[in-house]
Amino acid sequence: MKSKVISWLLNVDDDKIIRRTTFWNLVTSVMNASYSAVLMFLIGHLVGMDDVGVFSIASAYAYQCLVVGAFGVRNIHASDVTNEFSFSDYLYLRMVSGLAMYLLLLYYTFFQGYDLNKIAIILLFGLFKSIEAIEDLFHGEYHRYNRLDIGSILQASRFIITLLSFAIILILTRDLVVSLSVSTLLSFLVCIMQNKMMIPHFVQEHLTINKENLRSLFLVCLPVCLSNYISTYIVNLPKYAIDEIFGDEMQSVYGILVLPVVTINMLSVVIYRPMINGLSRDYYDCQYPVFFKKIAKQIIVIVILTLLVIIGGYLIGLKLLGMIYGISLEIYMISFIIMLIGGGLNTVAAFLNVILTVQRAQNKLLIGYFVTALFGILASHQLILQFGLIGTALLYAGLSLCMCLLFMLFIYVSYKQKVRADQDE
Repeated sequence: MKSKVISWLLNVDDDKIIRRTTFWNLVTSVMNASYSAVLMFLIGHLVGMDDVGVFSIASAYAYQCLVVGAFGVRNIHASDVTNEFSFSDYLYLRMVSGLAMYLLLLYYTFFQGYDLNKIAIILLFGLFKSIEAIEDLFHGEYHRYNRLDIGSILQASRFIITLLSFAIILILTRDLVVSLSVSTLLSFLVCIMQNKMMIPHFVQEHLTINKENLRSLFLVCLPVCLSNYISTYIVNLPKYAIDEIFGDEMQSVYGILVLPVVTINMLSVVIYRPMINGLSRDYYDCQYPVFFKKIAKQIIVIVILTLLVIIGGYLIGLKLLGMIYGISLEIYMISFIIMLIGGGLNTVAAFLNVILTVQRAQNKLLIGYFVTALFGILASHQLILQFGLIGTALLYAGLSLCMCLLFMLFIYVSYKQKVRADQDE
């Protein structure tokens, strides 16, 4: 059975690889985008809306920690088409970043003054999401060799197994802590078994520590990690402010309203993640018209997707969310539309982040996020205290717009710098 699965995954022609990559990347992206929504639905109906608010802030901390575990390596790894760094280099860097991830999770869990139930949920969901950082190491290696389809198939199967186990246990026990505990353990075991089976077919090297390579890779990825950490902090800033000012009830409402926003972000990955290799080659082969044409087309796709979500949200989306979660949301329409606009802007910013990574302009990313975060810290409490949930939505949209404008400027500056460097050679 095991050999048949391996053969099915590996032995395909190039045309089929492209088709499988497109299909399974779509599947995993849709599942990733809807994962939190499904979990919140189950928690809201089986446990209660108060725990939806707790889960919402737990997810914010979990994603904040996951950024540290991922350490900005994936796009570097996938675009490393010249094998500048070995799998060992990526592995040992991930071990260091993983340790930092778990230490940060412990800080968020135990040093915020939460009650025992909230502590348990934050810790367990952080562990639950941390498995993605482990998985991402192996999937990055498959991606480097243009086999994103394999990582997508393995991730989709893990998602399904984990979600089903969570749902079944929650239905039987009505206990969120027990459900998260069991599904986290199962998810970890599935991840290890899957990649232990596949990685030997891509990596034959002995795992050795090259201190110079590790140092170089760390310095390459550090600005990306810091940028992604600040970026995630910016996205979660409204949640942190709500948690501090209003508490779990308002957190539940915000968590529900922001779900379609997350969907826009997640679904966009379907299109631009498979583009990373091609964009890298275009840029370093000096095919600048092709490079910028691809960027423009992707931004247009994001804008169209955002407009469709806004129209759907206005016509039926808010009513549907209210029906699904059993709560009246019509009074939040203005906040909802502003958040959807902000979601589209944030998705554009996330894509421009990828472009700057391809350009190896990580330091500029860090500047952009730092400026945006500073603006958010200065404005967040005043906006939310004065305008409530509308202020939260305005904060989210304003921060997203700020990132977009700064990143567009930095991409142009980096392009001009490379042109000048090419001319000097």
